[in-house]
Amino acid sequence: MRRGRRRVQFDTSRVTNWYPSYNIAPTNTSLIIYMIQPPENNIAYDYILEPSKFGLIPNWLKPNDPTPVGKDNNNTTHEKVAYSKELGKNQAKYFNCRRESLNQTRSVWNSCKKHRCVIPIQGYFEWKKTEKTKIPYFVHSKTSSLCYLAGFYSHNYNYTENRNVKDEYLSTFTIITVPADKSDEYDLSWLHSRKPMLLEPGSKAWFDWLDPEKPWSDDFIGAVLNSTTNKAYADIEGYIVTKDVGNTSNDGEEMIKRVNAKKQPSIGSFFSPEKKVETTKIKTEKQEDKKRPKEELEDEDKQITKKVKIEPGLKQERNLTNQQMKPGNLKIASLIRCYSSEAATKAPAASTPLFLNPHAWKGLPADQIFELHNIRKEYLGDAYNPTDEERTAILSTITDLSAAKKPLDYAFEVENFKERLMNNTPMMDRGKPQKLSNQFVINSGEAPHQKRRLEQLTRTCAYEIPLLVKYRQPYVPRKRTEAPLKFTYNSDFSDETSNAHNRKVTLTVALKDLKLDAKQEHKFKILADSKFNHDKNIFTLKCERYPEAAQNVSWLAETFNKLLAEAKDLSKDDMSDIPLSKTYMIKSNKKSLPKFPENWKRPQDAPTKRFNIVEALVKNTEAAKDAEYLQKITP
Repeated sequence: MRRGRRRVQFDTSRVTNWYPSYNIAPTNTSLIIYMIQPPENNIAYDYILEPSKFGLIPNWLKPNDPTPVGKDNNNTTHEKVAYSKELGKNQAKYFNCRRESLNQTRSVWNSCKKHRCVIPIQGYFEWKKTEKTKIPYFVHSKTSSLCYLAGFYSHNYNYTENRNVKDEYLSTFTIITVPADKSDEYDLSWLHSRKPMLLEPGSKAWFDWLDPEKPWSDDFIGAVLNSTTNKAYADIEGYIVTKDVGNTSNDGEEMIKRVNAKKQPSIGSFFSPEKKVETTKIKTEKQEDKKRPKEELEDEDKQITKKVKIEPGLKQERNLTNQQMKPGNLKIASLIRCYSSEAATKAPAASTPLFLNPHAWKGLPADQIFELHNIRKEYLGDAYNPTDEERTAILSTITDLSAAKKPLDYAFEVENFKERLMNNTPMMDRGKPQKLSNQFVINSGEAPHQKRRLEQLTRTCAYEIPLLVKYRQPYVPRKRTEAPLKFTYNSDFSDETSNAHNRKVTLTVALKDLKLDAKQEHKFKILADSKFNHDKNIFTLKCERYPEAAQNVSWLAETFNKLLAEAKDLSKDDMSDIPLSKTYMIKSNKKSLPKFPENWKRPQDAPTKRFNIVEALVKNTEAAKDAEYLQKITP
């Protein structure tokens, strides 16, 4: 390719095993275009075209459980690709980026500021909200076959089992959205309050956005991502499409076909009673029949009767041939429907297609039933009218499509067993009516497990922990100057170790234990900022960004070592000209205990202390028995 007198290089070697789709959802694959530094001086621009997954995965993100499972590529019948549930969960967080958030210092968008790309698409779907429902629109360009969305891309090398570009890295992307206002030169606010950011190919904004050498600034964002007067929206239009685009498994050219909003079927209309033939049409047909000669009517009745006798067991549309099913022959279809009602209970002919026999769909898999339903609806066209057999077959798939219920681990009646089979039932409990086992015993299997777990912890504390006495050793703490760091862990004694409470770790260190001189202490306080308490001379840092506490400890140690090394290095900048800021300490010091006047103190009015002799005797007896018991089991 050439632009002016300088060449433009376009690399497409990375596009392998990619299939186009008419309904791309997050976690699916699309093509992106980005620019890199050209290897030769005579090449002006070096573009890369590669497949990328919809939903940004930052390049610094590390996998926790990247076990791949099978998933069809773009919901087609092509070869399955590697995919993980954790990957899809993370991609769902960052499938779009608001332009307003680019001014914020978020680590996700900061890591992508030099990784800018455009996504070529034919158009995008947007749902317009009305008072009662939502209507899908397909938005595209009237003059161009493609539109180009501005976005970010990321290359992650940590997900080794999910790489999608030549087994080298995982490529993902996100699109940028902007507000849609009525004041825009090309208004799209009638459809939605936001819209994707479009770029016009060959424009200055196009080259500035893709050039990774362009510096990032607020002026750069305002000039390149200008949605108010952007010419890329000049020829944009939208029209209504089928509601099947809401299901990501639907794919095909029919997804972008223009449809009439009034004729779109809904679930309520599908399960409504069958529509009766309009009386006006029947009256006009009868009036026309009266005008026709009797000989023509008798010949037509004989022909219809012959058709019914050939296949007497067929219902309504089963008597129609391919030629009769066309919309132009609806009059013949209505006549045959009258003659075929008597033989509705007989078995269908073997030559009739399965999609025309809804009563034979019972017992088939859910996906096959919906496929037959779509084929039948498309085949009949305007003559389509759902039957009771078709409704029953579709309703039978609800159990297959609903989420599986949690199995009950325990279902037994403890109290009734104690009453009938045990001879040590207390007298007060004998003769009482049986208790229902599902009132407190059955609780999705969770309550018995928790009770047994607490009982096991109690047994361990009572019988196993005292045996650890033989391993007792005197504790000699290390000097604070040798081990100044103190890590504080949290635990709620639950099985979930990665919740916000259990994974949180706090690092504290006293400034005097770091052995710093005056200049180094000053620089350390400047760098620590609000993490340093000037009243106690203690540095505090918390972390809960990673799922495990050990990962957070590692991050805290690495971060503190970098901070300490920077504070000790006075060769670059000792920061002696920067004064200390203690304004953040004002808020913490405001919380003080209330001070009351001295004359309010009246000790003579204080209540007299009572001596609880029985409680003291019980505590002394318990302490003596515990000491006696521990003495017996202590080695």
